[in-house]
Amino acid sequence: MPFLAKQVEKEFDNHKITLNVTGDYMNAYIAINTNDRAITIEKDTIMGILSENDITYGIDEETIDLLIKNKTYNSSVKVAQGLKPIKGEDAKITLYFDKDNKAKPKMDEKGTIDFKELNIFSNIEEGQLLGEKEEAKEGVPGKNVIGEELEAQKGKDSPLKAGKNTEIDEDGLKVYSTTSGRPEFSGGTINVSNVLTVKEHVDASTGNIRFNGDVIVNGDVKTGFLLEAEGSIEVKGVIEATSIRCKGDLIVKGGIQGSIKEEIYCQGNLICKYIENARVLCDGDITTDFIAHSYIVCGNMMKVVGRKGHIVGGELKVRYEIDSNMVGSPMGTKTYIEVGNDPKLKVKLNAYLDEKKTIEKNLKELSTQINASKELVQRNLLKGPKKDLFLKSVDLYNQYKEKFVLIEKEIEAIREVLENSYEGILKVHNIVHPGTKIVIGSHVKFVKDEIKFSKFLIQDGDIVIKSL
Repeated sequence: MPFLAKQVEKEFDNHKITLNVTGDYMNAYIAINTNDRAITIEKDTIMGILSENDITYGIDEETIDLLIKNKTYNSSVKVAQGLKPIKGEDAKITLYFDKDNKAKPKMDEKGTIDFKELNIFSNIEEGQLLGEKEEAKEGVPGKNVIGEELEAQKGKDSPLKAGKNTEIDEDGLKVYSTTSGRPEFSGGTINVSNVLTVKEHVDASTGNIRFNGDVIVNGDVKTGFLLEAEGSIEVKGVIEATSIRCKGDLIVKGGIQGSIKEEIYCQGNLICKYIENARVLCDGDITTDFIAHSYIVCGNMMKVVGRKGHIVGGELKVRYEIDSNMVGSPMGTKTYIEVGNDPKLKVKLNAYLDEKKTIEKNLKELSTQINASKELVQRNLLKGPKKDLFLKSVDLYNQYKEKFVLIEKEIEAIREVLENSYEGILKVHNIVHPGTKIVIGSHVKFVKDEIKFSKFLIQDGDIVIKSL
């Protein structure tokens, strides 16, 4: 028997009734002590004792009836029980992103895991719901056997706060992102960072990375791994043979040791120490110290004027101007330099030329089919599905013909723009070596002898060389 708050004994001629109430007033017990099992106890007697001692709540009359019926004497029986208060539910925070940045490898339909697609870093968009709070609930009060109400403890609160680049709704229950980026949760506060910092390398430990903000890599971007950013990318090591795409600037404190099979693309400016054996497309300016055996398309200006300032081998296409210390090599390494043409326009032209070739092939095949069936149609010998197929071929031929005419007009217009481009200029502060091919607009010059301290530009309809 636990600690008692009350013990009451009531003596009768041949029996004794004892009431025990536990110290917390949550349970009451009745014991009928007698040596005469022939006696009969009235229910009113027990109920009277309970009432006299203020036991009014949780009385179990069914148990009392059984106690009397079964003559459960000389034993303590629980006849009343209080109701314990129920603590309220704690506040609940639901996050709609992975706050632990655990790897979630991608698996194909066959169950093969792609360990380059680890999906470690969460990406969220502007206006996205990041977290939601379900408020703590009030508890349910209890009551002891003497009818006193027992206060319930309210559920524990958990904070939900809007931090950097987030906002909370009027009710204080939902947090939304005000920008794209990487979500973080600490101490009840949700923040969104525009910058993803990779502690070391982009490699097997991170997998491919796609982030809708800026990315800082404190090491290298290793061969075979993808790095994409909606903002800028800064790499404090080197970029190996891998695919890079960013809508901002690309800054590489080391260099780019690429691969012609992989493409590095940035919409902003590119700054790096060197570019070697790489395929690079840049809409803005390119500033570097050394370029070797690379395919580069630059949408604005290129400067290769550092300590080396050397361009050797490969193919460079720059919209406006190249400024370099040296081009080519004494060994006559083939180096292609093109300035003055819009690289995007050249890409568009090549796409149209490819499409024109495909249409010409389709027209030839359709023409053969149509001519083979034309005589049968004239003699009304082609019927049913074969005639339907013939009519479809004629209709498709006419569609291709119309498209062919439009494409030819586009090709002519682009060629006219390219032929009349005179904006390009190549500046070389030291030597242009033999083996270099220079294209400005639609004009071409092959360098057969060393040319020093010169600039190349269009004048009077041809490429001219002037001293710097």
